[in-house]
Parts: sequence; structure tokens; C-alpha cells
Amino acid sequence: MSEARDFKYIGQRTIRPDGADKVTGRANYAADFALPGMIWGKILRSPHANATIKSIDTSKAEALPGVKAVITHKDFGQVPDDMADVAIRLVHACGMPEIVPDLRWSEGVAVTARDALSAGAPVICDAQMVADGVIAARLPADNQILSMIRLPNVAEMAKELGTTRSAAQVELWKPFLPGSVVAIGNAPTALFRLLEIIAEDLSRRPAAILGFPVGFVGARESKNALHEEGHD
Repeated sequence: MSEARDFKYIGQRTIRPDGADKVTGRANYAADFALPGMIWGKILRSPHANATIKSIDTSKAEALPGVKAVITHKDFGQVPDDMADVAIRLVHACGMPEIVPDLRWSEGVAVTARDALSAGAPVICDAQMVADGVIAARLPADNQILSMIRLPNVAEMAKELGTTRSAAQVELWKPFLPGSVVAIGNAPTALFRLLEIIAEDLSRRPAAILGFPVGFVGARESKNALHEEGHD
């Protein structure tokens, strides 16, 4: 096993320019502002935990006094047709239509990912819960769904490398990465390490990377790094 090493992102103190204002209460959020003539918005969420929305009738809402506009999924015009299903699925998953303007993607990535899956590419996931969320029956070519976080040697690898288990498992992804579809839905450290090993050898480049890490530490920074690196 290789010795512990210095990483570009993992184990480093990332700059958080907004951190001091947030922890001291000086930061202003959207809800903190009240301006003259400001229009207030209200999000209407579905009362059903699991359902397909077939249509939305906005006529009654539009007829109410004081209503200036009613916005639905049809108003998300900045999302190209080949990404529309992805955006809708993300909104369904989190219940937050307001995330759509913040989504970023590479041109043609949906087609690239679909073609890769049709050709039998594996789906590599950073967490078992992400892998469990992939509906295997909908994959076009009996694709492998890989999650290595629970392999018995990963904890020891993480200890020897001086990193997290999520980042250490990425070392085991290397043979499967070329042309694959990678789904990062949990650990920023996994996304950081993935970007590093691709930079070390561009032949490892996946067909697509779905970068949605969560948490308070490194989530935004790792997504920004993915966007800046220009990977799909």
C-alpha cells in the first residue's frame, strides 16, 4: 500500500470567505431583506410523498388579487431539452424548484451519458445509498452499479493514505473509470480525489460525472472545482 501523501484539496484548509460573516451573524440572506414594493413569493409543494404530477392548473392562483405571476416548470427555459428530465428529477428529489438556476452542466453531457450507458458503461457511486437509489431495471444494458465504500480493505487504505474512506475508495475506481458514469451524491472528498486522479491521467476520464456532494465542509468547493475543471 502506498504511503500517506499530500493532496491538492483533501486535508487542506479551503478558503471560506463567507465563513466569518456567517458564524458571527453578520451575513445577510435573501429572507433578511425587505425593500419598498418588493414582491413576495410562495412555494406550493405537493401534499403527496410519491406521485407523478401530470398537470398544473394555475388559473385560480393567477386570478387572486395581488398575484403578479405564477411560475411552474414550464418557465425554466434556460434548461436545454436534453437536460430537462435531469432538472425535473433533481427538483423531485429535493422538493426545491429554486435550485434550477444554480445547476451547471457541460454541453451535450446528457447525450454522452446516455450513449455510454447504452454501450454498457458502469455506474460508479461514492456511497452505498447512492448506489441503492439507482433503479437497475431502467438501465439500458444491464450496467454494473459499483460502490466500493464498504469493501473490507477501504478503512485500512484510508488510514495508510491519511484520508477519508470516501476518498480512499476512489483509488479502487481507477480500472473502471474510463467511459463510465460517476455519481457523487455524498462525499466532497470523493469528488476532490476523483478530479485529482483524472488530472494525473486523462485516460481515466469518465463519460460523465454527476457531482452532488452534500455537507457543510467542501460541498460547494468540490462542485466549483468540478465546474472549473470543465469535466462533464
